[in-house]
Amino acid sequence: MLRYAPIYLILIVCLSACHSALIESASEPVDTVTASLAADFSLEDVNGVNHRLSDYRGKVVVLDFWATWCPPCKKEIPDLISLQHDDSIRGLQTLGIALDDEGIDKIKPWVDGHALNYPTLLPDATVCKNYGGISSVPTTFFIDRKGRLRSASIGMRQRNVLDTIVNSLLNER
Repeated sequence: MLRYAPIYLILIVCLSACHSALIESASEPVDTVTASLAADFSLEDVNGVNHRLSDYRGKVVVLDFWATWCPPCKKEIPDLISLQHDDSIRGLQTLGIALDDEGIDKIKPWVDGHALNYPTLLPDATVCKNYGGISSVPTTFFIDRKGRLRSASIGMRQRNVLDTIVNSLLNER
């Protein structure tokens, strides 16, 4: 067994480095050369106001798919509220798409009770499909000022990671 120890050590170091690289690259925006336009949509928010993704061209958009029943979603929302508050003047727009099966009857009271400072949209039959088939929440997409999909993540992100991604996109011209 001891004669294999160097091989195990090398394997552990390599796997650790690969895992670290994957984590680091997941928080880095995608290269602008390969980035494609984010799928446009037209959805109503919980107050009946229509929003098109293309209306936000020129802004950095954080597009968050979430649900009221999802503990990580609920834990991340205060960071999204804070991010919107802190960076809207620099050109950030957060948009939430709530995926609750109960629809507006469940979503609107929750949104009103938590003082979200960004639109919460109600999905249609195609928006989830157009974003790769949302199978887990939260799922968040980061879209640059030109409307290009630059980064995506499944699961809750810490505020410092959100800041890193958003600041990188806001600093581009």
